[in-house]
Amino acid sequence: MNQQVTFSGGTGRVTIEVLGYERATAQRHDGGDWLASIIVVETPPSTVEFKAAFTRHELSTLYTRLPGPLPSLSGIVSFQNHKEDLTLEIQFLEHGAVRISGTAKPHGSAGATLDFRFDSHQWVMGHTAEQLWSVLRQFPVRRPRSAVGRRCAGQPNHSRPLFAVH
Repeated sequence: MNQQVTFSGGTGRVTIEVLGYERATAQRHDGGDWLASIIVVETPPSTVEFKAAFTRHELSTLYTRLPGPLPSLSGIVSFQNHKEDLTLEIQFLEHGAVRISGTAKPHGSAGATLDFRFDSHQWVMGHTAEQLWSVLRQFPVRRPRSAVGRRCAGQPNHSRPLFAVH
């Protein structure tokens, strides 16, 4: 089942639709970590949609960065995937306001980029964090059979959510 992670606001939306593992089986230590995805950026009048790949670690990193600014409602969360298809800067402002800006650039595309910026709210970021948690639970890191039973160095333990949004 596909999972979506959405960053949305009044004049824009960035959706990462996670389709599943990029490879049917984990061939190498890091081979089971790639997730095939579709990125959709809607900032009227422009919309761009393209295929992309994220590592589970990238989405995990984004997930672990979001809770920091949420309680204090201040700070900046930056994100860029390995292939530089998507960059995000999430700026937490006063009174629960959030500004989301970034660039969508299909990997291997010569010059085709979409810069975007829109405003959102902190409760939307809480919902986005819940969606990220759902993706991480549905798509755990897969290891080759030879690595079963060993925990990889630097692999986060996501046995429970980092925070709850009320």
